Amino acid sequence: MINIRRAVLDDIPLIMRFLDEHWLKGYVLAHDREFFDWQFMRDGKLNIWIGIDEEEGKLYAMQGGLYYCRENHPGMSQSPDASPDVAGLLWISLKSPNPLLAFETGDAMWAALHPRASFSPGLREKAVRIYRLNGYTVRWMDHYYRLAERAEYRLVHVTEKRIPYILDNAYSLESFSDIEEMKSVISEDQLFKCVPCKDYAYINWRYFQHPIFHYDFWKIKPPMGPAEAVLITREERARGAKSCKIVDFYGDSRALGKIAPALDRMMDERGYEFTDVYSYGVPVSIYEEGGFVRCNPDGPDIIPNSFQPFEMTNSSIALVDPGVPGIRLFRGDGDQDKPRLPSAWLDNQT
Repeated sequence: MINIRRAVLDDIPLIMRFLDEHWLKGYVLAHDREFFDWQFMRDGKLNIWIGIDEEEGKLYAMQGGLYYCRENHPGMSQSPDASPDVAGLLWISLKSPNPLLAFETGDAMWAALHPRASFSPGLREKAVRIYRLNGYTVRWMDHYYRLAERAEYRLVHVTEKRIPYILDNAYSLESFSDIEEMKSVISEDQLFKCVPCKDYAYINWRYFQHPIFHYDFWKIKPPMGPAEAVLITREERARGAKSCKIVDFYGDSRALGKIAPALDRMMDERGYEFTDVYSYGVPVSIYEEGGFVRCNPDGPDIIPNSFQPFEMTNSSIALVDPGVPGIRLFRGDGDQDKPRLPSAWLDNQT
């Protein structure tokens, strides 16, 4: 008989083998226990629910989750719905005597976490089909990029090199590394008003304390006055070349339309071939009037997202529309910007 329950520490080896066999062979969460604990462990508990036959010791389903903010976030008392926002991760179900096991495992997690809404980019094709069959609305993130001026490109395939001219507006990107500097630009009250609602405990865990990835942090500064927003990026390397991923952003979305000249300078200084961004909820006019080019996932041009290992293919990032006004998501939300392979593999890449 299959029992649905919250996973405990003794289940971790079984879950890691399950991920290796049924999600992705060699997957980082199947082989790196430190990263697994970082991803799923909070306050001594695992944020994973499983469908398991206890007698057989066989796992049939799992659903992971993460909180975008603490359950006792101070701002929650200001909200008519004090439930935090969450993301669902790694929804997997095998064929079993219970045809509803996948949904029942997910329902068990949602009942325990009691979120306001789930913001979970990164649905696989099977999940997209299941959600659509059950009446949910599926959306896709917008993908935009800006090329650096190069004679040749190793990381992208473009049929026509398009670098829209943008008059230099004297906006700049100022690097920083201390979370306190981010707090001087974006208050925790501003984070609370984000959709999904976040706090600095999440920001610190997600970006400043990441056990594998190094992130770069930038203040977006106008020619006069204080910084307007914060940009979070990450460098990727493959084929002897480098690129820049915009992973997250905090502030007025309009600031994204003002940074192209500063990005051009940064790409030249660091030797990047391109910068790209995935987002949902940012008006596309901001990108298109701000010097970015849309990547059509089904078109001839290729702006790759997968670097571990590198794949010269376009990627689409799907999500279920939670129906919450004001939603804005980036590549770093949920579990989208994470290594697929263990850190030992990444250490050997150039």
